[in-house]
Amino acid sequence: MKVLIFNCGSSTLKFQVIGLHQETPPGREQRLARGIIERIGGSAMLKFSDEKEISFQEKIRVADHGSAVRQALDWLKTLGYLETNRVDGVGYRVVHGGPHFLEPILINDRVLEVIEAISHLALLHNHPSIEAIRAARIILGSEMPMVAVFDTTFHSDMPERASTYPIPVELSKKHHIWRYGFHGIAHRYMTERYAVIASTAV
Repeated sequence: MKVLIFNCGSSTLKFQVIGLHQETPPGREQRLARGIIERIGGSAMLKFSDEKEISFQEKIRVADHGSAVRQALDWLKTLGYLETNRVDGVGYRVVHGGPHFLEPILINDRVLEVIEAISHLALLHNHPSIEAIRAARIILGSEMPMVAVFDTTFHSDMPERASTYPIPVELSKKHHIWRYGFHGIAHRYMTERYAVIASTAV
């Protein structure tokens, strides 16, 4: 199985194509292709490479994250990853799931609308992710399974005493203000990877 992963920063786009099987432990995925586009919104630098370390670099103007996704997919197409049955699905790191998304979710029009509606909770990050998702859906088609994974999900079961700010309760509820926790995807990866390393060391 091959999965394409997009990670949108405020002015960057990172991506990887990884190969994995159902029993593949965290950190043991096969990295088939990867890249980064930096300084999106101006004169950007593209740095792409595949598993054979064949690299490509170019400095061009990239207006937004949708354009960055198109650049990445154009390059992956030259490697054959966009041919029929080559990429099985696409995953996106989305910073903020607000109170709505407490687990990864299959993307559809309604999910996109909700992510956009809560973009004010992560102004610099959710909107770039939306641009990336929309661009990829146009190119890859509606048949391609796409999943959003949220940084806030890992911390969603924090006890109330840890997630509550010392502000009026009415204000907190009205504006959905509480400690969501961030970098959850990285925290989950480190936790699962440590568990694998610890179990093999015994």
